[in-house]
Amino acid sequence: MTVKREIQKIDRQIAAMNFPRFVVFADVVNRYTNIVLRNKISWLRTSAMLFMITRGGNLTPSQLASIMLRSNYSVTKLIDGLEKDGLVRRRRNGRDRRTVNVEVTPAGLEFVMASLNNATVAEDEVKSLPE
Repeated sequence: MTVKREIQKIDRQIAAMNFPRFVVFADVVNRYTNIVLRNKISWLRTSAMLFMITRGGNLTPSQLASIMLRSNYSVTKLIDGLEKDGLVRRRRNGRDRRTVNVEVTPAGLEFVMASLNNATVAEDEVKSLPE
């Protein structure tokens, strides 16, 4: 085996080791933040809104599901809740009436700004913890 192939093999092993660690770390941060913020933020809702905003504020449910690595069913339920709270709205595509687009509303923008502010507070608290 060449050195280049050996490097690639070891690189894949390292990446494989880091992914589970990343998942555990993300779970711990999520749990800690939920405790600190007393459920003021729903990371799933906030993530959906952030993905939509960073992609122009308008996606189909299938696009959002693909980006979030979630099933279409779970994203449809998520969108239902966001729409009920006035954070997004569904609109038929003008060219293809079968296609539904999900758009961020002004209330959705306010929600994201509040979530980002709360996340900053939680981040500062995490940084201030003793080592």
